Amino acid sequence: MLKVILNGLEFKNPILTAAGTFGKGYELAHSYDLSKLGGIIPKTLTLKKKNGNPFPRLSEVPCGLINSIGLENEGIEHFLNETYPILKKLPTKIIVSISGESIEEFAELLSTLNRETDIDVFEINLSCPNVERGGEEFSLNVDILSSLLLKLRRMTDRVLWAKLPPDVYGIVRKVEVVKSVGIDAVVLCNTYKSTYIDVNKMSYSIAAGQGGLSGPAILPITLYIVREVKKTFPDLPIIASGGVFSTEDVIRYILVGAHLVEIGTMNFIKPDEVFKIPFGIEKYLKEKEKSLDEIRGYLL
Repeated sequence: MLKVILNGLEFKNPILTAAGTFGKGYELAHSYDLSKLGGIIPKTLTLKKKNGNPFPRLSEVPCGLINSIGLENEGIEHFLNETYPILKKLPTKIIVSISGESIEEFAELLSTLNRETDIDVFEINLSCPNVERGGEEFSLNVDILSSLLLKLRRMTDRVLWAKLPPDVYGIVRKVEVVKSVGIDAVVLCNTYKSTYIDVNKMSYSIAAGQGGLSGPAILPITLYIVREVKKTFPDLPIIASGGVFSTEDVIRYILVGAHLVEIGTMNFIKPDEVFKIPFGIEKYLKEKEKSLDEIRGYLL
């Protein structure tokens, strides 16, 4: 009932864990049945080990959480030697999120990972800074965005997803670039740039002074973005990501056309909830006497 066929791959259900919110992807295997998930996205991977930003990295705010982790990860060598051998044995789809500080870094990452046959999907994290352009995000310049994605597309016939940062007013132009170079699907969206202040300490609540807002506060905005992109590009698959805290939230995204839904911040608060949501979706579909395909895009 919950099976999703996307980009030639079969997902058991539409539920994925968002990068950076489910650890290395296998730590909960001793406590929960990971086969109940449609797929797992481990921490975003970079070429070299990154220690991340100074502490504090997290700040709770009304209706959400600001994080400034800084893509902390062990790097590709550790991933291939230590993490990946465990991941590829898990009973669910594995999506690897990659990030680079230049087009060349992205290309080297993909070239190395492309040798591994058990990676189902590469998710390209486009919120990272391009050091060759003074730290400007790759997604902010459509020419550079096009060059990067076209290069990666030509390097592999594996499934590629492009994860874009939110942009209520300019997202359609960016998605147009994603679609034009043959990327298989778009992930909407990453966290929202934000900051918060501790008035008693008269300082920022996070050490970096800014971070990415996630949690329930961003769901209505991301829902709007997903709807607008799907209306504009009905044939482009969308993986929705932002503010999911319930079965109903997942269904909201599916009703505006999402094929799959990534769950992030909720994993920090209720780590078992992500395993319950598929059953909630089944119950909803039975009550409505409809299939997943029938409700997808119902409100467009």
